[in-house]
Amino acid sequence: MIRRVLAVAALTAAGVLAAPGAASAHVTVQADTTAPGATATLTFSVPSESATAATTVLAVRVPASLTRLDPAPRPGWTARVAAGTVTWTAAPGRGVRPGATGRFALRAGPLPPGPLALPATQTYDDGRVVAWNEQAADGTEPEHPAPALTVAAAAPRAHGAPAAGGDVAPRTPAGAWWAPAAAPAAGGAGGG
Repeated sequence: MIRRVLAVAALTAAGVLAAPGAASAHVTVQADTTAPGATATLTFSVPSESATAATTVLAVRVPASLTRLDPAPRPGWTARVAAGTVTWTAAPGRGVRPGATGRFALRAGPLPPGPLALPATQTYDDGRVVAWNEQAADGTEPEHPAPALTVAAAAPRAHGAPAAGGDVAPRTPAGAWWAPAAAPAAGGAGGG
């Protein structure tokens, strides 16, 4: 009887502790710079929240003010820019595995000042589609928040310092902004 009570208590505690992690598993975006007018590398973190299905498509809507769009290649995936949307599509068997998180990079600019929402649609190989497009209202986080960041005014720079928005990512000899060594390895975390 005592073992059963302890087991139930342990499972209940595990469920309570796991709940915040599950609630925070959203598609998010980080930028290497948030200076207005800059071209930034935006990295989308995409958790495959399904226990049984892999993420096979990520589509991100971008505002018309972002006129320079260059998605980074990802092994086993294709990337396409069309009609204000950047779409990454996995080859068969190459999706972001259940429980893993994929990273998708996009070089974009010029960044407009202020809040920047980048609604995303995540598609699983079982056909389920999750729209990450909701905006926060009255300080509460929605169930499916849109990936977003705030583009802040540039800090004053020292005389002779490079201007914000310059090339912050390495260039390969072919002139691409992404470095092939930075691409996720096949079979690594995120399902390649």
